[in-house]
Amino acid sequence: MTAKEYLNRARELNYKIKLLYNRIDELKALEASVPGCNFDAVVVDKTRDLEAPFVKYIYKRMETEELVKKEEARLIEVTNEIASTISEVESPTHQQLLRLRYLDFMTWNDIASEMGYSLDNVYKLHRQSLKKIIV
Repeated sequence: MTAKEYLNRARELNYKIKLLYNRIDELKALEASVPGCNFDAVVVDKTRDLEAPFVKYIYKRMETEELVKKEEARLIEVTNEIASTISEVESPTHQQLLRLRYLDFMTWNDIASEMGYSLDNVYKLHRQSLKKIIV
């Protein structure tokens, strides 16, 4: 695993959690939009399922919410691990760059304006910073 892959784990987990939250919102919409069973209708087949159709969306939402909790706990662990690795870098400038990029998930343009460097200098500094990371 390269230093960049190691540091990007938190970003990837954060993205996955956002996707799971979007999925939860979709499932909530499906829960609300699906009508319940019609118990007044004549039963033709005695083996049919009388469970409301939206119940499966409720179960899926609950499973997804549990997965989000696990992934958020994992994100905290990975973030702490990455933060301790970044703190081992000697240069405070390199530490700041790595924190902004891999813990605050900032874009390159935002990092450049935050640090007061040009975009090219930020890229150069980033390459130097990655060489100092021991994985």
